[in-house]
Amino acid sequence: MNSTITQTKNALIIFIKFPKLGKVKTRLASSTNDVFALEVYKLLAENIFKEAEKLDSDIFVFYDGSADKQRVKNWVNKNFIYSPQNGKDLGEKMLNAFEQVKSKGFEKILIIGSDVPDISKDLITNSLNELNKTDVVISPSDDGGYSLLGLKEINSFLFQNIEWSTQKVLNQTIEAIKQNKLSLTKLKTLNDIDTKEELIEWISKTKNMSLKTKILKIAERNNIIL
Repeated sequence: MNSTITQTKNALIIFIKFPKLGKVKTRLASSTNDVFALEVYKLLAENIFKEAEKLDSDIFVFYDGSADKQRVKNWVNKNFIYSPQNGKDLGEKMLNAFEQVKSKGFEKILIIGSDVPDISKDLITNSLNELNKTDVVISPSDDGGYSLLGLKEINSFLFQNIEWSTQKVLNQTIEAIKQNKLSLTKLKTLNDIDTKEELIEWISKTKNMSLKTKILKIAERNNIIL
């Protein structure tokens, strides 16, 4: 979609970090190396950008506030809308992003990270369609968090009093949804890649042969055994 808002009814928010050596996928790097972790992160993010570009939705990229906007745009190289993340923790950053996008008149909004290998155009489209029938959609992850969240109305309680970066995130979010009597649809589990073990597990299960092959080539180039 264009870098100016085309005002579809749907919006996708992608949270990213600018790829810097030693600054992304540090847990993966700790059991491999910084170059491998950087290349894997860039590959996963660029795969998501490619899938997002296929959507009939407006795409908003929210990048870490320390990054230079023009460098981010040069890297992503898509006609998306770019804004810095703003907030003291992940919850506040996500809430501010949702509110910023909602203020532009969008009816259904999804947020995803940039390191989930199984994100696809069809999955995003199906998630948006589910929002026709429910207040909230969420894709759990095996680490106790979630990899995708979709809303029609922005409710701040979904982003407050959550112990971010812990195994409690998903359960605390679902409890907040229930307490406030919103309807919820749980979607298929989607895992991001934070560790070598998670990457090996994904490789063993995935049907995405193209992405798998690219990751294995990166591993071979960096003398990493997976």
